[in-house]
Amino acid sequence: MIRPVRAGDLEQAPTLLRRAFRDYRDALVYSHDVMAMFRRLWWTPLHGVAIEDDGRLVGLALVGLREARFGARRLSVAHVGPVAVDPPLQGRGLGDAMIAALDPPADLMTLTTNDSENIRDFYLRRDFRVLCRWVPLVRNVNHPPGGSAVPAPPLQHPIVEAPVEAGQSFTAGGARVSAIQWPVTSRRSGFLERLKTCQILSREGDGPALGRALDQACQWARAGRCELVWGEPHVTRGLPGFRSGGGAGVSRLVRPLTPAGFEVAETARGWMTSGPSP
Repeated sequence: MIRPVRAGDLEQAPTLLRRAFRDYRDALVYSHDVMAMFRRLWWTPLHGVAIEDDGRLVGLALVGLREARFGARRLSVAHVGPVAVDPPLQGRGLGDAMIAALDPPADLMTLTTNDSENIRDFYLRRDFRVLCRWVPLVRNVNHPPGGSAVPAPPLQHPIVEAPVEAGQSFTAGGARVSAIQWPVTSRRSGFLERLKTCQILSREGDGPALGRALDQACQWARAGRCELVWGEPHVTRGLPGFRSGGGAGVSRLVRPLTPAGFEVAETARGWMTSGPSP
């Protein structure tokens, strides 16, 4: 029976998610630390649904409420994920039922998943549509200020691996770059590697001033012993030194819930929000 999610479900969630996603190579690693991080950043108050069988969590669909900016408009967004069903119970429509039971107070529902046709098609059949697809853009942390590009190590579908550290904003001549440092696990040459990285979350301004603000963020990343700087293409495209990180792509999907949400979903070509997506 589907019921509203409870705080106690988050204790059992890592075990369920590990079982449910074990066959997906690029699935996010939901440790207890990662669950606590997302609870602090996005899952307060807690929204979503769960399925329990004899006291054991066998299904879960969580929703994080946040504000997103589409051009000049600000909307309430419910970001869906993770959604998981215990493997022995998969194929019985429980995932469908949990998605149908979600009723968040928002203009849009969004979700981010690896670019797998099977996973993407599951959500497309449930009235989601693809908003954008992307591969991380990366920059070498030692890229010289104003210099030519220095090849950066590839970053293949970054996987959250530890709690996020404090973010910073850097300004220069009216331009601003916001960034955050956090460890991720990335697949390189077929192996899992743990990297400390700096993600560029947002940018404002242009020209030399923006370049100076970005250089400040990179200096901060070097001081924090980050190995690379990266970001989503809609944030980092056109910034000096950034290039494709290679590896698996990511799909971001959207499902409108209100007239304003429908209008934005029809015209949006990117999705701007703060922080990494669960």
